[in-house]
Amino acid sequence: MTVRRTAGGIFVALLMIAAGLAISTPAQAYPINNDCNIGAYLDNCLYYQSNYGGAKAGIAPAVPDYANPAGYFPGPGAGAGTRIWNNAGSGQNHDTVCTARVWFSANYGAPFQQLNRYPTSGYASPTLGAVNNDNRSQNWTC
Repeated sequence: MTVRRTAGGIFVALLMIAAGLAISTPAQAYPINNDCNIGAYLDNCLYYQSNYGGAKAGIAPAVPDYANPAGYFPGPGAGAGTRIWNNAGSGQNHDTVCTARVWFSANYGAPFQQLNRYPTSGYASPTLGAVNNDNRSQNWTC
């Protein structure tokens, strides 16, 4: 009887620990790197400052909301650790096949700045135009 109660107690304790871990684990953000390699598939490189300065964030997937889950500029450089949403000052599309669009609002709300595929004209924007420091999402057209 004591062995059963002890085993049952241990089982309940493990379940409670597992439930606590599941609840406290933060959501994983979309993949962000600071490599920004030309020719990388679906690599939109956003910079913290205008004219491609400061920290940079290479973001591959379509992201309906840079704020949810939160994404931050990796280091080094000015702006490292700063949230991406509403803080990108310039951008370059390093994908050679697809066109990137950086949108003003979450869920791809207009206006947007289009970054053509590399190396065509318009693959880079030193200010992100109408969405300079007012950017919330990105997607791709291939």
